[in-house]
Amino acid sequence: LCPGGVQEKGPEMTVLDSDDAKQLYVLGHPVGHSKSPVMYNALYSYLALPWAYGFMDISDADEAAEFLDARNFFSINITTPYKPLALQKADVQAATAQLAGGCNLLASFGERLLAYNTDGEGCIAYLEREGVNFAGKSVAVCGTGPTSLAIYHAAAMAGAQEVLLLGRKVDKARDVARGYVRQLRQMAEASRG
Repeated sequence: LCPGGVQEKGPEMTVLDSDDAKQLYVLGHPVGHSKSPVMYNALYSYLALPWAYGFMDISDADEAAEFLDARNFFSINITTPYKPLALQKADVQAATAQLAGGCNLLASFGERLLAYNTDGEGCIAYLEREGVNFAGKSVAVCGTGPTSLAIYHAAAMAGAQEVLLLGRKVDKARDVARGYVRQLRQMAEASRG
């Protein structure tokens, strides 16, 4: 039995009844390799929080959508392949999640689901702690999915002079980068009123 009333059963979790327990998960497929449940459950136990963090390893997109629609969770970390789906299910979307085209964090706030993408900020903050200075530099980001777009955005926000998005298919990478720029312009115009 894990702290917070959750029993582990392979890569999935069984939630046990507890009125006060908060359920948190990592959603994706596959996620059985993730160390997050062990790490977070140890922290929750140490802090005496009645929370439980488990695996939600779902291979079928329709089942993942049903899980998200049920909203029987306090918060979820989202990984491949459900970042875009999770963003669609959110009531409120942070700009970083919108620009990335997917979220890696959903949090319940009352009846609403808030979507965030912290991938880019986390990557850039780590590199800056290791001594990388992005100001005025050229940066190449590999990939065209939500994680790559989040890093693409964060590198630009960190002062990179040029950020290049690389993908296996040149046309797709170009289209994704253009879509990002188009959405950023729309958001900037909307903020001006």
